[in-house]
Amino acid sequence: MGKRLDYNNYTVAWIAVLPIEAEAALGMLDKKHEGHFESVTSDDYIYLGGEINNHNVVIATWPAGQNYGPGSAAALANQVKARFPRLWFSLLVGVAAGLPNLCPKDPGKCRDIRLGDVLVSVPSQQNTGVIHYDLGKATAEGFRCNGRQAETATIVRSAVTNIQLTKDHPFKKGNQFAAYLADFQASSENDKFFCPSQEEDRLYESPAETSLALEPVLIHRQPREESERTLVWYGTIGSGSTLMKDAAQRDQLRDEHDLIGLEMEAAGIMNTLAPGVIRGVCDYGDAQKNKDWQPYAAAAAAAYAKGVLYTINPKIDTIRNMGASADVGNAERMPLWIVPFERRDELVGRTSQLDRLATLLFAGHGYGKVAITGLGGVGKSRLALEMAHWAKAHRTSCSVFWIQGTNSSSFERDCRQIGQELNISQIDDAKADVKLVLKQHFDSKTTNEWLLIIDNADDMDLWTTRTTSDSNSTIPLMDYIPTSSSGAILLTTRNYRTAVKIAQKNIVPLEELNEHDALGMMKSLLVHPEILDENPSATSLLLEHLAGLPLAIVQVAAYLNENQIRDVDAYLRLWDSKEEATIELLSEEFEDDYRYRESKNPVATTWLISFEQMRRQNPKAAELLAFLACLDFKSIPETLFPFDIFETDVKDGVVAKDNVVIKGIAVLTGYAFLRLQEGSKREPLYDMHRLVHLATRNWLRQQKSLASWMRKAALHIESCFPEVSMRTKGIWGRYLPHAEKVCSSPEIEDDEGCFELLRLIGHCHSEDGRYRKAVDAYQKVVSWRKEHFAPNDVETFVICGELGQNLGDLGSYKDSENFNQRAVDGLTGVLGLEDLRTLESMGRLALTYWRSGKLDKAEELQEQVLSIHKRTRGEEHEETLTSMNNLAVTYSDRGRPDKAEKLRETALAVARRLFGEQDGRITYYMLSLADTYRLKGRFKNAEELLFSALEIRRKTFGKEHPMTLDTMHHLALTYQDQGRLKEAEEL
Repeated sequence: MGKRLDYNNYTVAWIAVLPIEAEAALGMLDKKHEGHFESVTSDDYIYLGGEINNHNVVIATWPAGQNYGPGSAAALANQVKARFPRLWFSLLVGVAAGLPNLCPKDPGKCRDIRLGDVLVSVPSQQNTGVIHYDLGKATAEGFRCNGRQAETATIVRSAVTNIQLTKDHPFKKGNQFAAYLADFQASSENDKFFCPSQEEDRLYESPAETSLALEPVLIHRQPREESERTLVWYGTIGSGSTLMKDAAQRDQLRDEHDLIGLEMEAAGIMNTLAPGVIRGVCDYGDAQKNKDWQPYAAAAAAAYAKGVLYTINPKIDTIRNMGASADVGNAERMPLWIVPFERRDELVGRTSQLDRLATLLFAGHGYGKVAITGLGGVGKSRLALEMAHWAKAHRTSCSVFWIQGTNSSSFERDCRQIGQELNISQIDDAKADVKLVLKQHFDSKTTNEWLLIIDNADDMDLWTTRTTSDSNSTIPLMDYIPTSSSGAILLTTRNYRTAVKIAQKNIVPLEELNEHDALGMMKSLLVHPEILDENPSATSLLLEHLAGLPLAIVQVAAYLNENQIRDVDAYLRLWDSKEEATIELLSEEFEDDYRYRESKNPVATTWLISFEQMRRQNPKAAELLAFLACLDFKSIPETLFPFDIFETDVKDGVVAKDNVVIKGIAVLTGYAFLRLQEGSKREPLYDMHRLVHLATRNWLRQQKSLASWMRKAALHIESCFPEVSMRTKGIWGRYLPHAEKVCSSPEIEDDEGCFELLRLIGHCHSEDGRYRKAVDAYQKVVSWRKEHFAPNDVETFVICGELGQNLGDLGSYKDSENFNQRAVDGLTGVLGLEDLRTLESMGRLALTYWRSGKLDKAEELQEQVLSIHKRTRGEEHEETLTSMNNLAVTYSDRGRPDKAEKLRETALAVARRLFGEQDGRITYYMLSLADTYRLKGRFKNAEELLFSALEIRRKTFGKEHPMTLDTMHHLALTYQDQGRLKEAEEL
């Protein structure tokens, strides 16, 4: 019978379902194990054993004549899993159809995949790296795929990531992967595994591109350099039950799911073995499909798989069980586990970050020093705990230690406990520096592999600042971090600068969860998770409020559980619009298995320590945070930052000031209180996390300084506002949400600065055509000024006129007339008729008369205004021009076209002299005169003016601006009056 192989000794499964794939797999073994696996009655498959890099590998393949597809693959996977109880990870290695994409809509997705290339599945934000594309359901919108698969085992993903990071072209001549392939080809009994000529690699256009062509059209591609003949592509691989030979369907699947290849086995294996999927491209999934390239494609994929196995260090017990000669003396010592938390649930999301940590800590030539950074409550400690369990499961000889780095006392306490567990003789010496003793132990070459996690290293002074004086000196805690090459360091910190000083570039930033993962986390925590599905809109709103912060999700879930709330909408009603009510909810204490007993659990207080640390380290940055908390939390323009608060720190002029400003912003971004938006084109825009914004305001409110900062914010924003016009909308449009946030604050509801800013808000809404909002703003300002200023206050009368104009824009002509008349009477009595403010109010009143059909009154008042302007300011003045135009409108409406024409021609001539031929302001006068020409039947003159106005407005305002569209409307009316209906319709 020969030697019997033990199922328990094999930790890696290599699935190679086709005979050619199995032959390539066998050829890659460093050593083939002689003997056989004992079979039982239920066994359907025979397995082969061997070694690669001291991994004990079992090769599993289909028997001859087996039907292709996920079903057959699942049967094989189930038996492999049942027969090999100690499998660590698996690889699915073989051939597939490649899906080139030479002319994508997104140039970043151009992929010149060729026969013989290697495809490797990697997860993305949309999927796990493999899609079962023909599993789903038919909907009204078409077939919807829901064949989501399990993710590849973390250790394999980590190895793939390491290969991506360290090998530009794995198969480039001189690289190890190319050597694996060449050695196998040289040892093969025939030459079938050698690469065919590139002339044999033919890609044809799909039928959708060739239309009705009878013969397929060959796509001409430049040959590759032979030294880089085989490339590796990473992405999503589609798996289905049908052999693909339809190019049109192939391209549809490729574009819909962003696929790099198609095969037929992964969908049946992923949820059982979670293998790494590695495929060599043997065809393009079209009608020209053949088997000529299968041997080389199988060999190339097998060579990459061997590279994966050489990237992953074997388990120590595997080496021992197979009688290998490796020195495992140190591994005999049991690894220690000193971690204060137990893992009570699965980590939701964070897959890419976990892979990155595994790579940085363990996949290089030595061991890494890595920092996880991010906002307080974002889940840094939870991710570190997951990494600890990953090391325990995948690095079986690795001890894992945990130190709380919050302060010197916790650091020293945990150092002492670890030293005692390690039986370090000096650790209990009263005179010894236990921190130094533990460092020296880890730095000794006799220690086994270890992972040291230092959690909550948030205080930058404590960790990085060295002080020396005659009376006292302090050593930063970073000096006690071991530097040995036999272990890895993982640090968690809220402070990005601390992370950089300790871990340099090896930083893994942690951001908030996306909505999908936030929902998954909430469901995993609730006693009754089904309540989230009963009211999707309320659930979505709740998750929006929590802004993806894990600590907030845990807190809310605890509240729902403890108070037996079964209605998300009912909880949202508790989350009142008033900040104080929300803060009260977020201040509730709750149990959290993943936080220290002495730490502040609630969201409302978790950042207080960071606020205080920042105020101590950089008081000006703390002041900047206080100011920003008064604004809206999204899209804060850098030009709105109050850089004057930094001026007291400036000694050497502008350059020094810029440096101080940069450092202040860096402090806030370093704590993740502030985040720079990606892709800000006009100027830098920043976001605050919604709950940090809320907590900061609460912090200021507790210090009784929120009202003071609100007043400062109102005055500062007012000082930043440009003159409100359409030309400056790009600036004030970015300031407006922040001005409105400040003015809506109850802390300054009776402050003059608030109402000055509110008047500016009214200007903005009026200029932008949002007249109802403008009226609301002006009414509040007028009411407030009526109570706080004298009855004959000039500005109050002016604002009454502004309110009257916007009421008229809304169609409230009676109210508009009342407020405008009040403005005219008041300003005439205080300033006289010739003051510009009086004349503006008279013009507004005349406009109201005109709108309400009182044309005689409008004409009389407009003639009076024009006469005064001409006498006091002359004809060539903008106000005179406006009066001319307004009066011409009234002449036209009263059946006096000749007078209207003469007045408008004069106005346009003056406007051209005042503003120039290309200024957008002259277009008002051009349209007015064009309308006069149109009504008098002078269509050619009207068209010439309208074409000129259209060109100017397109350049000035853009093609889609309402003013540009209004010009097109006037031109269409001109065509319509001439019977040119087709041209009018096109416009």
